[in-house]
Amino acid sequence: MQLRSVSDGIDPATTSGRLMLNMLATLAEYERELIVERVNAGIAAARKGGTRFGRPLSDPVVIADKLRIVTEARAKGRTAEEAARLEDGAPSVTFPDACPVGGPRVINVQRLRLLRELSFLGTISAVADSMGLTRPVVSQQLSQLEKDTGLVLVERAGRTVRLTGAGIRLVEQSHEVFESLERIDAEIAVTKNSISGDIRISVFPSFSATVLPTAMALLRGSHSQLRSTWSNTSRLKPSLTSWPNVRMLRYWTTFPIRIPATKQFFYQPLFAGDFYVVMSEQHPYRKLDTVPLAHLASEDWALNRSARIYHTSIVDACLGEGFRPNITCDCKDTTTVLQMIRAGLAISVLPGLALIGRHTGLIVRPLDLALRREVLFATLKGRANHPAILECFRAMRSSYARCVQPGLQGFADSQSTEHPFDPDSTAN
Repeated sequence: MQLRSVSDGIDPATTSGRLMLNMLATLAEYERELIVERVNAGIAAARKGGTRFGRPLSDPVVIADKLRIVTEARAKGRTAEEAARLEDGAPSVTFPDACPVGGPRVINVQRLRLLRELSFLGTISAVADSMGLTRPVVSQQLSQLEKDTGLVLVERAGRTVRLTGAGIRLVEQSHEVFESLERIDAEIAVTKNSISGDIRISVFPSFSATVLPTAMALLRGSHSQLRSTWSNTSRLKPSLTSWPNVRMLRYWTTFPIRIPATKQFFYQPLFAGDFYVVMSEQHPYRKLDTVPLAHLASEDWALNRSARIYHTSIVDACLGEGFRPNITCDCKDTTTVLQMIRAGLAISVLPGLALIGRHTGLIVRPLDLALRREVLFATLKGRANHPAILECFRAMRSSYARCVQPGLQGFADSQSTEHPFDPDSTAN
């Protein structure tokens, strides 16, 4: 049998073809030797810099601690397999309702966490990204969890996976486990009588420009050991592992959006406010104390389309008054909206929070319509009573009272309902 490369014109049956193959083989061997030299040079440089290769050295203290755990477990009557699971690097819990004859079944909490993430994210790839693992590791750990429980928890559905009935029930039961772990962490913080550590805050843009700076300054001034970081976001991320400690959510009470109805989240009202009609200084409606929404049917509008829920809520409110707004300035941010209004090109309806410190050269009048927005302080339920979370809530309420309420008084009438909620109230 002979082989010939048609596309490259190489025929081993000819002299030139054999020459070409020998030259390619020589070049490949040369390149391989260069790769080996580079790798060896890199290894030598790494060793010179103090890098150790091979398996890490065993820590005698860790080994002794593992042996102690296994010995105690065996003394309590557990099998060697169950004892080994207790020291595999992650805490375990027992589920008496799923016990074999010999006693409670031990389930690894980290594997249980992966199953819970899968129930929220839907794909193994998303779970791997969320947890900082590879797909094979996630699949392996889920398979081991099935062996631990003796149940089929996950099944293939085309290119995706889904939880079986047993998997769904196990995830529902696991919520109490993880909530308990969060409460334990909160109790430890209370016992230490110190507020420290890291707190991640996720907010929407107008909140970060008004309430957040003073709130973070208050936290830093009162609790120097508490490190706070924040980011802007516009949606509720489904992953529980990557969920921030605190997230600010917007909720339109007249045209409500769907707040996730789950047992895992705790919602605390922070404050609520009315919407305002914003117009240029020459607009004829500047003489009105309040502006009915129906009066704006013939006006040119400027709206921020990047805030999807806000945009939809305003359009729905207009439709409820019998007209569709004529949006001539379809902007990507509130700053552009305000500039269009100053130029006399349009009017708009905005929440008071978006107008703090930005209404120079504008006329702001209360909207004669019960369109209100609540800002919710959201966290995982198990974290709700953590001292750092409570201090963050108090700082944000104080910042709102100091920085936002005085600014609203300049253009809100006596009927304004912008106010902080009772901190002792709850919303789930």
